[in-house]
Amino acid sequence: MASRLQSTLPPIALPLTSFFSRLIPLPSVLGTSISVAEVFGHLSFILMAVSYTLDDLLSLRVLATAGSLSMTVFTFFHPHGRVLWLPFRWNCLFIFINAIQITKLLVDEIRASRLTDSEKEVRERFLSDMEGADYARLLNICERVDYEKGAVVMRQGDENEFMSLVTEGEIACVVDGVETYKLNDGNFVAEAALHAGAKVRGSVKSSATLVTTKPTSVYKMHRGQLIDLLEANKSLKKSLQNALSWDIVQKLKSQRHRLETSEHVSENTRKWTGRRNLQTGERYVALLEAMIGDSPTISAEEKSVVDKYRHIHVIDDRRHTDALARCGWTEKEYEEGCKAGDAAASEEHAILAGQSRW
Repeated sequence: MASRLQSTLPPIALPLTSFFSRLIPLPSVLGTSISVAEVFGHLSFILMAVSYTLDDLLSLRVLATAGSLSMTVFTFFHPHGRVLWLPFRWNCLFIFINAIQITKLLVDEIRASRLTDSEKEVRERFLSDMEGADYARLLNICERVDYEKGAVVMRQGDENEFMSLVTEGEIACVVDGVETYKLNDGNFVAEAALHAGAKVRGSVKSSATLVTTKPTSVYKMHRGQLIDLLEANKSLKKSLQNALSWDIVQKLKSQRHRLETSEHVSENTRKWTGRRNLQTGERYVALLEAMIGDSPTISAEEKSVVDKYRHIHVIDDRRHTDALARCGWTEKEYEEGCKAGDAAASEEHAILAGQSRW
């Protein structure tokens, strides 16, 4: 067998043939003997099987790479006396791909280990469900912005392309001169229905003026870059959506507490409620405008996001119809997914709908 193997191997590998062709005796119940090359073949499948049981992505890829390396040894020094070039080359490709991914993961781990104390504190307080490597990726697109007391962060009606996380301080939300609620540590700003699954990459019109009531710091991130990052990292997307969902709950609790305890609000309940409802409606209009834009169609996936948002924020049919009208749509057009009078868009929408059914 060794002589046949030598005849097919490159000269550089010939000194190793005797080692990998060596037979190892086995107990009688298992068989007579096994070659060193066959040991590597069995080891490859064992390593791959163990990798499938792991949750940690880095450990999984390391074991998968080790399994591919063992398989390259087995296919190169095959006991039948010839190199199996087809699986050998494919495993080399797998090793190369995994090596790139392992490098990326290690870079993320190194980045996570080098976080500053303030960055670590933000994660521990507000994003504790997020893996360290995912948090490091998020920080790559974040910019820390510090505001003095009384600074105007955003004006009502302004176009805004950024989502922010308040890490310290307090921001008052003011609609037509009436304060509706406050944003505190851990609250997100201008998330544009990301908690409901919306993928709004562009600007969204602000439904309120935001003014700091004390020195405030935020982590600011461009919404388009954030969407790209979330689509490429499922674990990051899941943990951030969990944080956003909890943020909605905290905001609702804060508003209820404010309504029940503040004398100022109690004296002007009707006025406060009117401005708060106006803000909710304006926010919904801004969301629809950002999602539909100038497009004559709206997909089933986008409508599903809108329906989820309506359910979370209790947007009734009247508000929904009014918001559609301000965007230039009718209820019937929305349900059909296409604006009337656009024949080309209608035909395209019908084709896409037929493909989705298949």
